[in-house]
Amino acid sequence: MDAPFNTQTSELLMLDYAAGNADAFTALYGMHKGPLFRFLLRQGLNKARADELFQEVWLKVINARESYQSSARFQTWLYTIARNLVIDEFRKTGKAEIVELLEEHIDITEASALDEKIDRERKNIHILSYVEALPFEQRQAFLLRYEAGLNSSDIAQITGTNQETAKSRVRYAIKQLRIKLGGSQ
Repeated sequence: MDAPFNTQTSELLMLDYAAGNADAFTALYGMHKGPLFRFLLRQGLNKARADELFQEVWLKVINARESYQSSARFQTWLYTIARNLVIDEFRKTGKAEIVELLEEHIDITEASALDEKIDRERKNIHILSYVEALPFEQRQAFLLRYEAGLNSSDIAQITGTNQETAKSRVRYAIKQLRIKLGGSQ
């Protein structure tokens, strides 16, 4: 008897999907959709373009299902696809677009909490702008670590560097963010 989807690894789900099990893809998508979308959105893309790249990533996953090899972790493979699409996007546009977040997530029916919500959104915008201002390689490493939850080994594999370089990039990104947020170095 097969294990329930919530206890299967992403690699096994992808192999099940490659074998024709559409429910395995649904479970796989459910496991990775939130972190993957946030990873793309926090690259400095507007929501519409992040959504388009998000769909492109999943389309590539679907198209590669028959040739998928579980030689690396699924997450590493997935974020390599996403990162390559972001790099291609930046090459095409020449720069990242500004993320417009303030209009989103504000529910005016909650008048008593509106000021607090606006304050929180402004802080989030500042933090996101600081992340977006990081050098590309540091931003990528930081988001892969803290948005996607990947370890240094996976980050190194995705970015084509060694593990120490991946750790250093995350460390430098954190240092820069602390400085911008007025914390200690």
